[in-house]
Amino acid sequence: MGPNDAELVRVFTREVGGTIGDVTFPDNQDIEIVVEAEVGTALFNTGGAFNFTLCVRDLCTFDLVQARNGALADILEQPGTFGAAPWANLAQQFTFVIPASELANRAGHILEILVCLQVGIATVDASFARSPLFHITVP
Repeated sequence: MGPNDAELVRVFTREVGGTIGDVTFPDNQDIEIVVEAEVGTALFNTGGAFNFTLCVRDLCTFDLVQARNGALADILEQPGTFGAAPWANLAQQFTFVIPASELANRAGHILEILVCLQVGIATVDASFARSPLFHITVP
């Protein structure tokens, strides 16, 4: 990656507090979403603006599943500037949670996460990532 670039590396799901990705979850437990991103040194040192847009969609019902990074929302946004929390390092992980209450009645459903990283204000650059599909089961 170049010094003036910022990119989403990947997005995946795991058990809350887990260390490895997973794609099968019971409908009575929270799921953690992990977004990994990187920024080049020149862009990072400018303290430039960024914004994540993240949504979780149920491919069986074609609706959005609420997630949270603070409050629950159909579409999450995470604004900030490079070099400050929450993006304090060149390579950064961001975590969000899908609460178990949002998974009730979704056993057997297949879900997916879509993320967009927007960088800049006057001239915006974007990077996109999709999670592997994941499945909700009965415990």
